[in-house]
Amino acid sequence: MLFVEQFPQIRSPKLYAAYSVNREEEGVELRPMHYLVTEYIENDNIDWYNYLKLPEAAQKLYTTRLGEQLRALRSIPSEGYYGRVNKQPFAPDLAPFRIRYQHFHGPFESFYDIVDAMYSSTELRCAEKENLRTSITKLRNAKQQNRAQQQTLPEWDPVIAAMLEDFKPIIGRTKGNKPVLTIMFPTMTKFLAKAVRDNDGEIVDWKITLTDWMDLGWYPAFLQAHVLGCWRSPHWGEEGKKFYQRMKEYICEEDFDEALEYLHNRAKGFRIN
Repeated sequence: MLFVEQFPQIRSPKLYAAYSVNREEEGVELRPMHYLVTEYIENDNIDWYNYLKLPEAAQKLYTTRLGEQLRALRSIPSEGYYGRVNKQPFAPDLAPFRIRYQHFHGPFESFYDIVDAMYSSTELRCAEKENLRTSITKLRNAKQQNRAQQQTLPEWDPVIAAMLEDFKPIIGRTKGNKPVLTIMFPTMTKFLAKAVRDNDGEIVDWKITLTDWMDLGWYPAFLQAHVLGCWRSPHWGEEGKKFYQRMKEYICEEDFDEALEYLHNRAKGFRIN
């Protein structure tokens, strides 16, 4: 938050204090609790379902103001690496790079390094698919009981094998490879929205304030657009597709379509997010 406060074009609550409290339970040391004391921001509690109740003009204005904040973040000059601010690694549970619990990722000095990390995570996620995991478990159990002769692990499903083969060539050549500062998963719980109304009560503007910086970092430029692509899934319907298209305008500085379509279509069911 202190880093973001340097840039007045980003709307963020002012940070007044930060502190930690050590915890213990029955003689066992627990993880400390961390607290932030920030400016109070009035808001209208807009979630997806309240968003859908808005008139279309208000929805468009809402996505415009949110998109402007994300674009302002992405316009901050790069520090030349991929990771969290102050050259910190990405958190262990960040989906595009997740390998194992408590394993931090990066920072990465080059785009090729971060593509390698994304590929390793994707390969693991594919292996975790139920059919392959079941087969591996059976083999392991058999070997542990010394009841199996020499066996090999099952081969990849042809669809998964083809997806993995294409991963590095397609992602590696995307135009969206420069590091940009952004919030990887800009869900509606990560910012506050306050409607500005005229004398008749009609919404004429929005004040969008970004409040959750947990996954703020320097990412490949195309990656946020891929994450936002979840709104194209059938679960979100046509309104989700509209939301995605409106937001895409603000976070696609170049043509990322090849990488985005590959991740959305070819890798459907076992993609990185």
